[in-house]
Amino acid sequence: MMQENSCLFIVVHNIVYDRPVDELEIAFSNFSQLNQKKEFQKSTEYIPLTERTSGQISLQQFEDYTKQAAHIETLKSSGLTEEEVQLLLDYGKGKEFFSEKYRRLEGSVLNSRLEQVLSKIRSSEEKQKLDNSRQGLVKII
Repeated sequence: MMQENSCLFIVVHNIVYDRPVDELEIAFSNFSQLNQKKEFQKSTEYIPLTERTSGQISLQQFEDYTKQAAHIETLKSSGLTEEEVQLLLDYGKGKEFFSEKYRRLEGSVLNSRLEQVLSKIRSSEEKQKLDNSRQGLVKII
């Protein structure tokens, strides 16, 4: 005796599908996954401390370099480019150093670029807080 599989006719994007129900479930599962928005997180970058120093250093200097490398990695994970990270680090060295290094740029342009960098950091922090709160809700449920 022959057993018939149940088939389902369905139209998706003007294409008629005539397949067994279980194959359609797989097809729609794949279709929905393809249409999902993909979000990728920037990978971390390994920067050896020997690039920043050479020879013997004290424990305090080593800790300082390690903290600075972690800070730079945090800034990069916020979506900042190398140039933007350097701009922010230079700003942190003091107003006199900053204005001297970027003296060729007009003040309003420099302030605008700095504000864009700070805005990127703020939006990244807000997104991180939102993601953390979503993860907390998933754990509760």
